[in-house]
Amino acid sequence: MGMTAMLVAGFALSAAGAMSQRSSARAAAKAQVNFAGQERDAAIESAQETRESSVAAIHETQVDVILEGKRVKSDAARRADAERSTLLAIAGERGQLGTTSYMRQQLALNYFHEVGQGRVDRQMHEQVDSLQRDKQQVVSDQKRVIDNASLSYYGASVDAKLAKAAADRKAFFQIAQAGVEAGKSYFSAQATQSIATNNTGSVN
Repeated sequence: MGMTAMLVAGFALSAAGAMSQRSSARAAAKAQVNFAGQERDAAIESAQETRESSVAAIHETQVDVILEGKRVKSDAARRADAERSTLLAIAGERGQLGTTSYMRQQLALNYFHEVGQGRVDRQMHEQVDSLQRDKQQVVSDQKRVIDNASLSYYGASVDAKLAKAAADRKAFFQIAQAGVEAGKSYFSAQATQSIATNNTGSVN
């Protein structure tokens, strides 16, 4: 094999090695991005499922609280009606209907009933509002998970791009260096041959 052919073959081998390293580095970077994408998608899907199940459970609890509040108020109203009937019957038996004493007892009964109903309403609304805040927190938590997953994917994507750029740069300089070395070897060989020719007057 002639000198030129040897130099070309050496350069080609060096270039092939550089391109192989470049391909491996780019493949690794791509795999890193794919893995990060899978992690992001899994995190988002899990967060979505958690949100849906949690919101549904909280909503069901809110409905239960409202129904229980209505039941308590209904029971209290029935008791108040029964107490009014009892008071009316006793007052009637004693001939106290229309008296100040009877009216005072009726007013007291109505007052305590209204206070009790108001207390039930207040507690019911407080629980429902608290559960609604829990719903909002679940939504916020999901958004944070999605944001963090997207940020992690973005970081992995940027790292992969930088790794690819570094691999391209390294391959370029390796190939360029191989070309320079091949050129130096070629011109060195040419110079050596020229000197030998001048000294002997012939080419070996």
